[in-house]
Amino acid sequence: ASGERNRWCTTSTLWQSQKMMLIGRTIIKLKEAREFNYRKVILVIEEDQISRLNAILRFDNIRFWLDAWSIKSVYELYTNGQKFFELYDKLKEARYRERKELNLI
Repeated sequence: ASGERNRWCTTSTLWQSQKMMLIGRTIIKLKEAREFNYRKVILVIEEDQISRLNAILRFDNIRFWLDAWSIKSVYELYTNGQKFFELYDKLKEARYRERKELNLI
């Protein structure tokens, strides 16, 4: 049981260090985007990683240009945008239709 626990701890530690390296590489890419005058720079992260991100960016000026978005928020933005365009297509549609009564859109 002890060996199993150590193997799990090692795997967990490795995963955490890979996440930290990934965040570090991502921040470098975001800084490059800012240098090339991208208007908006966002980072999509898991919600439980926000405190770690804040600790990493504590003294980094990229935090003034960066927004952290949760995966849930990006998904909601996508689905709401999709719904908008579905309704907008109905708004653009202008044609004569024989009908007895109107239907609510």
